[in-house]
Amino acid sequence: MMAENQPMVEEKEEATSVKEEALIENTADSEVKENTATGGDDAVSTDWKAEARKWEARAKSNLKAKEKLENQLLQIEAEKAELAHSKLISQIAADKGVDSELLHGESKEEIEQVADRLLAWREKQERKPAAPVLGLQPNKNNSNTAGVQFLRTLMNKE
Repeated sequence: MMAENQPMVEEKEEATSVKEEALIENTADSEVKENTATGGDDAVSTDWKAEARKWEARAKSNLKAKEKLENQLLQIEAEKAELAHSKLISQIAADKGVDSELLHGESKEEIEQVADRLLAWREKQERKPAAPVLGLQPNKNNSNTAGVQFLRTLMNKE
């Protein structure tokens, strides 16, 4: 959900920075024109304070853009690492025949050790035959049991 809202925020920030740059350039240009129109020493005189403000504003907007791009880079690198880790777990799970949800670890060796321990545990869990429960065993002669005879008399069937 955060990824869906992020492009809209970025577009607003870009539009704001473009507007700020245009405003700064217009302000600086108008100040230079005023200086030359008021008859400065010569027609090419420059308002250094206006130029300094313009470049300072540009530097600030560049810093904001740099920080935004660095944050995006960190997010992308984190997603890339997470996907690589998931792929590694899936690959080891497929190779070893273990459920990928049971595997954990940071490195390939750790994940393989966990898979090997799970396989060893599964081999230890050999199935033993279940002990029969006496009351639940069917008789070869089902018609002779008291329960069957009682039900047949209730249903009036023999």
